[in-house]
Amino acid sequence: RSVGRRRCHLFSTLVMGSSQPTPEEEDQKKNARDNWSKDTEDIAKWERMYYNRGASNNPLNNDSPPSSPASSSSISQIKVITFDLDNTLWKTSPVISFANDALASHLASQNLTHPDGLRVEQIMNDLFRTNRDTYTPSTSTGGPVQLTRLRKDALRIIYTHNNRPPTTSLTRAVDESFTVWTRARHEAIPRHLATNVTSTLDRIRALRSWPEGAAVIVGAVTDGNSDPRVVDLFAQVFDFVVNAEGVGVAKPHRRVYWRAWEEVQR
Repeated sequence: RSVGRRRCHLFSTLVMGSSQPTPEEEDQKKNARDNWSKDTEDIAKWERMYYNRGASNNPLNNDSPPSSPASSSSISQIKVITFDLDNTLWKTSPVISFANDALASHLASQNLTHPDGLRVEQIMNDLFRTNRDTYTPSTSTGGPVQLTRLRKDALRIIYTHNNRPPTTSLTRAVDESFTVWTRARHEAIPRHLATNVTSTLDRIRALRSWPEGAAVIVGAVTDGNSDPRVVDLFAQVFDFVVNAEGVGVAKPHRRVYWRAWEEVQR
């Protein structure tokens, strides 16, 4: 039941751009803040813990790795690091709200409106409530919400109600409007980053794996449909992105992580 509540909360945030936290989530946030306040050391602490855990357990000790991350690059046994995206690297609600507003302005500029005055995200919400199986076709295997399909179907409804488009195909018009939303979402991301994201990613990018000395591979594994590689700030950071939509199942299903492993091997 708690998994279902979390998925509904995530859906609301990714579609509407805002949602009210559940009591369970408020408790989790409070506990996280309490734990963080008890132990507010910087990232160097974790490297010290790793390197100082004992010579018998640490093969890197033989090569005298740096005991702190002060140098421009550090040695690490870690070869791959993956991140979640929404509400991890950036704050999802303001990002989605900005994209929703951009799409609404785009449609208004073409005099495209819904008979009931509904915006795209509201139509998406109605579609999902009445056709949940259509947009989560793999529920038995933990399938993700098909957010791309859902948003495009909502756009089709608006275009159809307005007897548009007269000079181009419906699919092309929908795709163009969807691109407006996608670009706006990625444009908003740098303005709503979580604390210390850029400095942390810079530190990770400076790591070199032991013993090869190769750069650590950085990936994203997300149930959403964003791609940080199209954001200038992250273009040189992420080596691969795995979206649950493309796999057909949501995290934490193992197929998602097998896909990530396949990306690493390329």
